[in-house]
Amino acid sequence: AFTREAFAGDPQWFTVPLGLTVLVVVEVLRWDLRRRGKPTHVPEIVALEIAGFAFLIGASPLGVIRGSSWAGAVGVALGVLVAGWGALTRVRRRLWLGLAATVGSLVLMVIVPLAQEPPDVAGATLWVLLGATGIAVVLVATALER
Repeated sequence: AFTREAFAGDPQWFTVPLGLTVLVVVEVLRWDLRRRGKPTHVPEIVALEIAGFAFLIGASPLGVIRGSSWAGAVGVALGVLVAGWGALTRVRRRLWLGLAATVGSLVLMVIVPLAQEPPDVAGATLWVLLGATGIAVVLVATALER
């Protein structure tokens, strides 16, 4: 139902509580495994956690593509919450998935309106803009490396 509605252009927001429920179940499973002294980093639980995260965030990008700005804001908020949860629990996968969802939602919120109505740029302006963007990307990459 989720895929059919998503491709029809109507993301289903019922996936958010579904994803949250899956993530809570994963956390309970990990708690139980830690309590019994067993390893918590098993492929099944990791796959379940990634699926839960996909359900949690999945409707937001589809809503942004449809032109809904509030869906992007929800995606940013959910991404920040997951990244914060990952930082608190010291789970890098959650931190990176949350940051990726936040950045992805922000990028979609900028790119989608530009793709729908591209700005009228002629002459050297486009090349100067692309050059400045390239320099900015290189500067950010250099700053991250340090």
